[in-house]
Amino acid sequence: MDINNPNTELLMQVRTGHRLLAAFYQRLFSNINKLVSELELSFYVWRPANFDRPATLSINPFEKWQWDLLPAMSSYYIFKSDFDNNKIVPGHYLVEIKVDLDTAVDGKSDLGGQPDALGIKTSIEESTSILSVRVYSPYQEIAGNWYYDLWSKCSNIPLCSELSELDNFPVITSGFEIDIQNLLEAEGLNNLISSAKSIVESTCSASKNRQ
Repeated sequence: MDINNPNTELLMQVRTGHRLLAAFYQRLFSNINKLVSELELSFYVWRPANFDRPATLSINPFEKWQWDLLPAMSSYYIFKSDFDNNKIVPGHYLVEIKVDLDTAVDGKSDLGGQPDALGIKTSIEESTSILSVRVYSPYQEIAGNWYYDLWSKCSNIPLCSELSELDNFPVITSGFEIDIQNLLEAEGLNNLISSAKSIVESTCSASKNRQ
């Protein structure tokens, strides 16, 4: 192998990148699992935040954006209390965990096509990696499904650390975000768990008082 060949160096970087990503996701998802266990929640659904899911069995991946092959770069992971998926009632809630590993990548098209990975204006030094936690708690019964008729209607509302009652929609929400770098510190997971427990308690309490 000619290590002085620029193509050889490029592919070595790709292989290194894949291994580092796998190791990072193993560590990150382990922390998220520990958080969810502490909150006594069950997994509900997940979806990419900025791009589409990777092509399914019969969909031609060459006709889709290659960014779709990186769904874990920016994704929502939604967990639930013990409820019927198709019965939205007070006393239950969703917890949304959003992972955004590169805030400079927003998923917007570039001149009608997919974003140019090597032409993103914000440098990697200026970009950040964020994890956010958000709670949604209804104070009235809502017809429909928790994902389609509650979360999907709330997920585009800006994150706010204060308790917020949504306009014309009987849901109270609050949340916070941290730099993922802080999560990797010694007390990072404990701090995340403590903050998450606090907003779950305050949001559900506010929802109960609103009933």
